[in-house]
Amino acid sequence: MSKKLNICLAVVSLILLAISALAGYRYSQNLEEGIIFSDNHYTNNMMIYDSGDPVADPMMVGVWQCVEKLQWYKAYYDDYDQKGYFWGKEWDEADDVMEEDLTYHGNGWFRWNKAGKELIELATMEMVDVGIKKEYIIKQKDRNTFNLTEKYYKDKSYNFRRVE
Repeated sequence: MSKKLNICLAVVSLILLAISALAGYRYSQNLEEGIIFSDNHYTNNMMIYDSGDPVADPMMVGVWQCVEKLQWYKAYYDDYDQKGYFWGKEWDEADDVMEEDLTYHGNGWFRWNKAGKELIELATMEMVDVGIKKEYIIKQKDRNTFNLTEKYYKDKSYNFRRVE
């Protein structure tokens, strides 16, 4: 009887050894694929993902309408493009260009970055991804209005109000 018990224990030990070897192999494969298992994620805990990307100025993000030219709009988004800028777009309905006419990241789109009171926009084109630089001095009056003055042409100034 003890011989049968020894054989059973040996078989169970081999099965447990095989299961632990398989589990170790699967764990190492998941680590290589970037999947990490952890036991500290509880059902009601909140987890925040931080991509490390910069955050857009929340005072700028939104859709704006020019006060002097009521059919000219600019939209500043918080979509980071990995080149140090955020995406935005502009259209002028007086030129018969509507927002829906713009091709995604094509004509009418620009990359923008605000540093202090300086705003830089790099206009994009559908044909080639070469930014056409526009520089402005910005005066944020409040959450719903701001003034853009062209950096090198101080007589060109535009007032915008938030519409969204």
